[in-house]
Amino acid sequence: MSNFLVGNTNYAPVWKDHGTGGGTSYTLDGSGTAVGTLVYVGGSIQEPGVDYTISGTAITMTTSVTAGIGVLTCQLYALGTVNVPVDNSVTAAKTDLTLAEGSMIYGTGADAWSLLAKGAASQQLAMNAGATAPEWVTVSGGGWEFVSLTTASSDATVAFTSLATGYDYMINIVGVLPVTDAATLHGKLGIAGPTYRSSNYVGPTANLVHSGTVNTDNTTTTHMYFDRTGHGNATDENGQFEVILYDPANASTDTYWISRGVSHNSSTLFEQTFAGGHYTTSEAHTAIQFLFSSGNISVGEFKLYRRANA
Repeated sequence: MSNFLVGNTNYAPVWKDHGTGGGTSYTLDGSGTAVGTLVYVGGSIQEPGVDYTISGTAITMTTSVTAGIGVLTCQLYALGTVNVPVDNSVTAAKTDLTLAEGSMIYGTGADAWSLLAKGAASQQLAMNAGATAPEWVTVSGGGWEFVSLTTASSDATVAFTSLATGYDYMINIVGVLPVTDAATLHGKLGIAGPTYRSSNYVGPTANLVHSGTVNTDNTTTTHMYFDRTGHGNATDENGQFEVILYDPANASTDTYWISRGVSHNSSTLFEQTFAGGHYTTSEAHTAIQFLFSSGNISVGEFKLYRRANA
């Protein structure tokens, strides 16, 4: 035999005849529970929680009883001896675990549980070496994480500020187009303020044009080059570029960068451009600015990512 009560010594049946008036509402003589009360309708026993519910002394039938049919109840136990918690009513205080902010409950075996305290900021949840319990782990740097997006619309410049030391930064430039035909895409590094530098950039630029022409330069300039020849501004001559800066906010090292891009030049030919270089003075570059050599940036998405470099 199963599904019976153990240790209950307050068995005291109380019968009540509720008559034949019919309807959905009936009243017990004392407060009870659905599982501790038998309900008969026309001699047929009803299923608790399905055919009827009980709250205090009130019985509510799921389906109205037809007038002329008798209703009989038997409260088997006094209230408090047969208790089934209401759904979603058991609070943490009723368990054997002391919960704290951010803590997690996990199973340790059949019908057994334990508590995992919250981890530190930026830690991630993982399975332990024995594959028996979760644990918090600190993930080492190396992966790019999204920082922000700027969408250009006839803007003179697009800039990202608040670059932090200890991070490399990548800017993905998608669908960029100049207002002015034959303009080239440039970049400038900035210090606190920001104040953008207009000297001390050095590095090569090379591009391969769809016609087969290869162009190269070794330049010391007032800015970073990201494409070499003039960028077209006609419909569908949009370009895309990827620029990576290596720990630009570190005041103790020069800022190095590499870039690559694909675009249409002003002669409607595809070209691939590769560039790189460094800023020849060590200082903390906490900002970068993008602009064309003339005119505004017509359209383009500029997405900033970063990764820890240690």
